[in-house]
Amino acid sequence: MALAVWSPAKWRSRRVSLVRRMLVLAHARHLSPQGCSALADQEPKEFAVYKPYLLYLAMVDGLYTIMFKKVSCTNEDGWSVALAEYIRHSDQP
Repeated sequence: MALAVWSPAKWRSRRVSLVRRMLVLAHARHLSPQGCSALADQEPKEFAVYKPYLLYLAMVDGLYTIMFKKVSCTNEDGWSVALAEYIRHSDQP
């Protein structure tokens, strides 16, 4: 969802906090797949637990930095409109 509403500048400023949240999410889902309100074990797990979440964020970051680097937007509020226009006019090879 962030891809549609966050401008690249906002993504760059908030991606570290999003990585932290995703790491906690991966940890919590690994410990208790049915859900929990508190983490029983706060010790870091093996990298394989976190890898899918980090790969997902890397793909989103790649979309911002590689695929949509040519999208021009003058203000924060116009990112979703500018992105939609870019996709609409750039969908042909």
